[in-house]
Amino acid sequence: MPRKKPPWCDGKGNPTKAEIVHALMRHVKQLKVHGLGAPSKAKRPMTRDEFAKELQLLKNESDWAHRYKYPTMCLWQYHLIGRADDTYHFEMGDPKGHGSYDFALQTKVRWSKNVFEERGCPDQLLLGLNEPSWCMFIQLALYLESFLAAHPNAKYLFTEKTGENACNNLKATWSSRLRKVVWSKPEF
Repeated sequence: MPRKKPPWCDGKGNPTKAEIVHALMRHVKQLKVHGLGAPSKAKRPMTRDEFAKELQLLKNESDWAHRYKYPTMCLWQYHLIGRADDTYHFEMGDPKGHGSYDFALQTKVRWSKNVFEERGCPDQLLLGLNEPSWCMFIQLALYLESFLAAHPNAKYLFTEKTGENACNNLKATWSSRLRKVVWSKPEF
């Protein structure tokens, strides 16, 4: 079907086929190439310094959740190169020792939006770091020692709740805390 037929006029026809619309799009693209377009809205990855500042701001708060739980969740997501959504669904039995390497942990990330089959999500490897404030093992050990003392029968790794909405509630709480404690600060 030719692009110019049927013509778009008087509100009839397909406006995306009109030559005037295509001319406008070419002009906008040309302006963008020349740096005269709107600033980019593309998201960028968080830098190492920003992540370190996030951990510091969370740990500076006085309550247990900010000092232990939320930094552990951040490091867990960071070490697995995962999404925040994946972090909420981990169960207590998911992290386990590695069968071949006694210096490593392994865990299965089952909740990724791109996983459709069991074989699409093999166990992920977790390694310790030589930097104490970034070491997943140190943070996880501190967190689990205090969390399991208070909630020995917890189902999920990062929440004591076991109901149907436990993960959604955790998601809402963590998002709220990040906005208030981290992203509302002038440093960010």
